[in-house]
Amino acid sequence: MDQSAAREAEASFFRALNAAVEPLARSGVLGPGLSPVGLVVVETMGHRSGRLHRVPLMAARLGPLVIVGTARGARSAWVRNLAEHDVTAFWLNGIATSARATVLRPGQPAPSDGGSAAVRLLTPLLVPWTLSGWAFALLEPEARPEQPG
Repeated sequence: MDQSAAREAEASFFRALNAAVEPLARSGVLGPGLSPVGLVVVETMGHRSGRLHRVPLMAARLGPLVIVGTARGARSAWVRNLAEHDVTAFWLNGIATSARATVLRPGQPAPSDGGSAAVRLLTPLLVPWTLSGWAFALLEPEARPEQPG
C-alpha cells in the first residue's frame, strides 16, 4: 500500500469511528465524570471549507481547562482547523461551552501571546512532546456573563 492510500485508509477509519462515537460523547455518556479523563466533542471550523466539524477526542480536565491531544499531530484535521480558527466550542458531559484554543503542534513555535496562567504553565510542559509528533489544544472556556442576583 503506498503512502497516499495508507493516509486515506487512516482518514476513513477515523471518520467512521468518529461518526459512531460523536453522538455518545456529545451527550456526555463517555465524558469525564468522577475521573478527570474522558471523551469530549470539539467543534472546529474547516480551515479550507469553512464548514463546522465535530470530533470526539480524549480529554483531560484540569479545573476549567480541557486538554486534548493526538499522536497523529499535523495529520489530524482538527489540529489544523483549531490552529487557523482558535474560537471553538466543546461538549463536556453533555454541556456545550464556547472556548478559545491554544494549539501546540509539531514544527510550529509555541504561541507566546496570552492565555490563562494555567495555559502559560502547561505550554512548556507539552511543547517537548510536539518534537515527537504530538499535537495538543488547550481549551479555555470563555467567561460566562454573570447571572442577575
